[in-house]
Amino acid sequence: MRKKLLVIDDSAAFREAIRAAGEDHGWVVLASDDLEEVSGWLRDHTPDVVLLDWQLVGQHRQHFATLLTDNNLTEQTLLLSATMDDARKQFITKHSLAGYRLKPLDLERFEEEIGLSEQYPHHKSCLLYTSRCV
Repeated sequence: MRKKLLVIDDSAAFREAIRAAGEDHGWVVLASDDLEEVSGWLRDHTPDVVLLDWQLVGQHRQHFATLLTDNNLTEQTLLLSATMDDARKQFITKHSLAGYRLKPLDLERFEEEIGLSEQYPHHKSCLLYTSRCV
C-alpha cells in the first residue's frame, strides 16, 4: 500500500517541491492550503505523515489543527517552522503533535527519509522518527 503525505503550507513553491519529491518516491500526496480541499481529501485518505506550516494566515492554523484533531491525525503531524519558540512549543503540546521540522526543509534529506520509508513499509514513517520533539 502506498504511503500518504499531507502538506499544509501557504507557499505554492514549497508545496510543489514536497509534492514532487513525495510522488517521485511513490507516495500519494496532497499539498494544499485550502481547508475545504484538505477536508474533502481526508474523507477518502488517511495520511501517514502530515506537515503543517506555522505561518498559515490568520486563524487558518487553528482551523487545520482542529481538522487534524477531529481526524485523529495529530500523532502523524509535524509542525513546520523557521524557528522554535514558546508559542510554537505550546501549540505542539496543546494539539499533541508528533514534533516539528525546521525550515528550510532540506529536500535531499527529505527524499532520503522518504526512501527509507519505502524500505520499511510496515513501520511509521521515518519522517516522524527523524523529527524533533518538544
